[in-house]
Amino acid sequence: MSWPRPKMLQRALPSYRLTQSRLATEVTDFHAVPEIAAAVQSFVMSREAVPGIYVYFDVGGGTVDGVAFNYLNSRGERRINFYSGKVEPLGVFAIGTALSKGTSAEIDAVTLENLLKSCAPSALAEFVQRIRRLVGYVIMTARQKDGRNWQEDALQSADYERKFISKLSTSHMRPLIAFMGGGGSKSGWYKNSIESTYKAFQHHNARAPPYKLVEVPRPKDFIVPKGSADEFIRFAISWGLSFLFGEGPDIGLPSQFDEAEKPRQWTPPRAFDYADSKDYC
Repeated sequence: MSWPRPKMLQRALPSYRLTQSRLATEVTDFHAVPEIAAAVQSFVMSREAVPGIYVYFDVGGGTVDGVAFNYLNSRGERRINFYSGKVEPLGVFAIGTALSKGTSAEIDAVTLENLLKSCAPSALAEFVQRIRRLVGYVIMTARQKDGRNWQEDALQSADYERKFISKLSTSHMRPLIAFMGGGGSKSGWYKNSIESTYKAFQHHNARAPPYKLVEVPRPKDFIVPKGSADEFIRFAISWGLSFLFGEGPDIGLPSQFDEAEKPRQWTPPRAFDYADSKDYC
């Protein structure tokens, strides 16, 4: 049985009040989970997940969601520390509708790619820049909160440790893994827009390693529904929500983490501070 979906909050409130009294007796596990958090959980609950810093971009129909997180696993005790997160109305349908000037036709990743081919580069420049700003905010905020030098420290392997004295080239840096999920992740335009942020915003000078965009890994125990393509990206959120409340990892929210304290600058031994010797009138 399908229920009509209210278009406005004011219309949803009367229905909520009617069913509120039954929640305590009929619903035993009811809690809100952000879609992007559920998608991340679908990755960390896999046995193949390696602790470290990751970025996740979910390209949906209406929005693009981005988060950066630190995945910790201490003897089976999993935890996700979300350092940053941002949502922008830059999804497939949102951009496709703007480019097609309000068409009511259904727009998916394939349709969007066809629309992009017929658009002038100047018309897409603003959308590309907005995506880059989202990427830049998510990654740079997380780097500032984590505090480590991401170019020199291995981010996705606790077993790898090496100290570098000379300056590294980008070809010798371990990349920052960025997962792409959602139906729009198949679009090459989104992929190029995210990847181009590194050079356009000069993230190399901000101690960030190059980005490596990959699909959300499919868990070995995930069974593809009959009649569906062999794609896990469309089921990542549902898979993450399938775990009972309490079975998943503990979560730290971005508001719980401040910027890491900056390391002290090196000063030569026996350095004299001339400012302390000045006479003030």
